[in-house]
Amino acid sequence: TLSLHDALPIYFEHYMPYSAEGKVEVWRVQDKKMVASFAGLERDTTWERFSPDGRYLAVYFGGQGSGGRLGLWDWRAGRLLVDTPAILGRANRPVFDFTTDGKELVLVCSNGPVRRFELASGKELEDLLLEAPAQAIRLSPSGLLAAIWNPGELQIWNLQSHHLTSRFALVERLNDLAWHPNEEVIAAATSDGVLQFSLGSESPTRVGRGSYITQVSYTRDGDMVLAGGWGDGCSIWDAVTGRLLLASKEGAVLQISKDGEHLAFVKENIGLGIRGLSTSLGLSRLLLPSSVSKNYG
Repeated sequence: TLSLHDALPIYFEHYMPYSAEGKVEVWRVQDKKMVASFAGLERDTTWERFSPDGRYLAVYFGGQGSGGRLGLWDWRAGRLLVDTPAILGRANRPVFDFTTDGKELVLVCSNGPVRRFELASGKELEDLLLEAPAQAIRLSPSGLLAAIWNPGELQIWNLQSHHLTSRFALVERLNDLAWHPNEEVIAAATSDGVLQFSLGSESPTRVGRGSYITQVSYTRDGDMVLAGGWGDGCSIWDAVTGRLLLASKEGAVLQISKDGEHLAFVKENIGLGIRGLSTSLGLSRLLLPSSVSKNYG
């Protein structure tokens, strides 16, 4: 079956399926052909992510709570740039992120600073000394802010001044983080719905209470929150009012394309699919599926 741990670049040109054997394979969306394949670092690819330009691929190998390794590849050349120990903490993901300019990879450490690597060379750069342990990180669209999570608390740091600007209680299990395009709100996918934290407010708003959410993202204009969870569920919410706009069992949301026009999803025992996202219809339905899907078994 196709795991939810699939990584797609922002233009949906390629994707990497989960591999229990730790193999790294990159497939092209357009014609469903494998375009790269090479051995990974260990068994079990737990979390994968393409760089913003799709050139680099970072893969975490290993289980939760145990020692693992992070590999960074220039995948078209099959060149390994970074191979470093890493630990997946209580957050399922993300333990690493790319800067929006596509030049650096940042990696959180459970008992140390945030490490930085230059993508082009794989060289390790000066650490981000944020004076806080972290088990999850998500950089804001401008790269100015970083959301750092450690069990019990979500912190917002200014990366230029290295100052802590906001902190919020977050006791639920964290699965994913997503910044609103205006960088004034961040959404957290948790074991009890989606929490939206406004940087100028102490109390978050919640949508989808009672649902185990594994993926969260905003539409390009920030008007809607898309959430995916266990059981092939997909929900779309009004980001301001919290009103449910669409609930579907068509598949779990993976990612919205950069142009905001397409939605990638995965459905157990069927595979990967891409659909047009209809905003003109008030999100009353998802458009007809594309021909992009693949069965894995």
